[in-house]
Amino acid sequence: MGEVERLFVDNPERSVEMADRTVSDLLDERNLVADAAQTDEETERNLGVLFPQVAEDYREARRVRARVIARSAGGSAEEDAGGGAEATEEIREAIRRYRSVYERLLEG
Repeated sequence: MGEVERLFVDNPERSVEMADRTVSDLLDERNLVADAAQTDEETERNLGVLFPQVAEDYREARRVRARVIARSAGGSAEEDAGGGAEATEEIREAIRRYRSVYERLLEG
């Protein structure tokens, strides 16, 4: 997760993608993803059963990631309107949540 945080400075949007991939790889390694066709909701449910304290952080981080992707696909109108700092802070919070999920999964 250290690489994710270093990347954040130069490319916050890319860092949230990397954080998601890192956590997804750990979920797969821990057999919390039954198969590649499993939906995000199924993964969240499985995580919630085994690690209830982690599920909310994972769900919120994924929600922010989805908004980042939507903003990226739609252009940067929000940043042009002065929302860039808010978007960056939102990504920072998602990274913090991904880190929390990652650390708790490693402990458990």
